[in-house]
Amino acid sequence: MASNFLKDAGDRIADFVDWVKEQLADEAIRKSIAEDLGLAAGESIEKPADQPLSNVDAYRKNANPDKEAFVALLNDVHSLYDTVRVAMSGFGTTNVTRVNSIVAALFDALALNYMRLYLPRPYFAIQALGTLVEDTSALDNDPFEGRRFLRTLLNALLIAALAGLY
Repeated sequence: MASNFLKDAGDRIADFVDWVKEQLADEAIRKSIAEDLGLAAGESIEKPADQPLSNVDAYRKNANPDKEAFVALLNDVHSLYDTVRVAMSGFGTTNVTRVNSIVAALFDALALNYMRLYLPRPYFAIQALGTLVEDTSALDNDPFEGRRFLRTLLNALLIAALAGLY
């Protein structure tokens, strides 16, 4: 059971790594990221160096990977993160803390977008549960998070029900 869980989780991580590499290889996406980070329109961040991630491929091919293979997979993920970090440091900032926060925000956005595209049900559940802890008092003056949560859930269910009519 645990081995299957690690295999499934590792396969998802491997898919995410491949997806991130594919997204960051696209010049239009890199330009969009650069604009979101404050570069002038049309400027782009440099493409992260293409590196072989052999442990990702080996993990995927192994029908029953062990714990060491999972750790090796995570090392490849870390090396992708470092490669993106080096590319982002070319963005112009020399403050290490700022570069780390920019790269962390980038990977957060990439992970959310990946979940939205490939795991929509867990994504919706997480977003709905996130409303319980989110401070939306500036948007909604209802003091009870529970009511805001239920209102969000009912709105989503109503939209899903109406979507079937189209």
